[in-house]
Amino acid sequence: LEPTSAPFVGTPSASTLPKFPMDGYVMTFAKDGYLYFQDEENTPVQLAPVDEEAKQSYISDDNQKVVFHGADGNIYSINSDGSQKQVLISKDWKDSLKAGMSISIDGFVPDSHQIFFRTNLCESSQEVWPPCSTGLFLADADTDNIKNLADLGLASQLGLPTRNIRISPNGKMIAIGNMEHMDILDMDGNIIRQNILTYKPSTTRILFPSFFWLPDSSGLTIALPDFTNKDGYLAYSIWRYTIENQSAVQIALVPTPLYEDFTFDVSPDGNWIVYGDSQSYAIFLGNLVTEQVSTIMEYPDMSHFSWSSDSNHFLYGGALENMATVNNPLSSTSVCGDGTWVDASHFTCIMPELYYGLGMAVIKGGEVKNYTFGLEMSIVYGSVFIKPK
Repeated sequence: LEPTSAPFVGTPSASTLPKFPMDGYVMTFAKDGYLYFQDEENTPVQLAPVDEEAKQSYISDDNQKVVFHGADGNIYSINSDGSQKQVLISKDWKDSLKAGMSISIDGFVPDSHQIFFRTNLCESSQEVWPPCSTGLFLADADTDNIKNLADLGLASQLGLPTRNIRISPNGKMIAIGNMEHMDILDMDGNIIRQNILTYKPSTTRILFPSFFWLPDSSGLTIALPDFTNKDGYLAYSIWRYTIENQSAVQIALVPTPLYEDFTFDVSPDGNWIVYGDSQSYAIFLGNLVTEQVSTIMEYPDMSHFSWSSDSNHFLYGGALENMATVNNPLSSTSVCGDGTWVDASHFTCIMPELYYGLGMAVIKGGEVKNYTFGLEMSIVYGSVFIKPK
């Protein structure tokens, strides 16, 4: 983990930025109350009126289907050329559920036109993150058929990321974690591995594990909230689970990630973990193969961690992101804020040069360069979904 290359250089502040070239990318964006689909540099296709309060949209892997929240309260699917618009999840269907039930869309199942979504009914309590009863569903964007996969009971918490319910990269399995064990389901809701890694939480609070699939779907890296460190703080034990032989091996990290921070992320290849520690005021990079841990920096802003798809770069920070690389973690550069990876060398983030609107950051030739999407920033913020074609 010793530095082996020059640090990245960020884009200098500028009143204007170049427009991002869309070659090789597709995106959806909301503008003037309508959703648009754009294929590379072609003229955007106007799809339909969109709910201004729920601008998120989703594009299938083959770029043929788009799912979005309509202005009338329904959730729709539509072809990316604007044809075959149909109700996917109706407002009436949602209203037929228990009072207070909400819907969370996770996105398209890989290599399919199936939308994976959850229903959540959260308890009113004095807890900071109230527990929620969760149901799992698939909605077919071609046929509008809705399939009920599982009723999980308490399986999520309001205000926290749901990392204990994860679809495998090959789109054939779902890992589910509750407060004492985990199961693996197939895409029909059948249990194919049951009571994996049973554990006893180290507190009476409601806690859930975190899952990270290996890229070939052969197993997972699992963080269990079952450990109390020497200072008495709730922490995770880290495990590698292999599906074929149903084996679980613990990975010893010192220090181990703390539960209270919720600030860690495992690389897509399963070899690395980056995490913060609010007690020692430091950020750590852990090798999940050799179990070696290195300190990246002290006294950081560590509210957010995320990895590029090639497991080479990672972002950390929050309102102001920093970026580093695995082979040079001690050298980093401030880039922008609230970054979201698009692929191995691109991520969207909030840029001061764009009056804190959304732009595209590109890693190229040892530098990070910022671009605009060429749309009004008040429209772009929170309403763009972009992916490689």
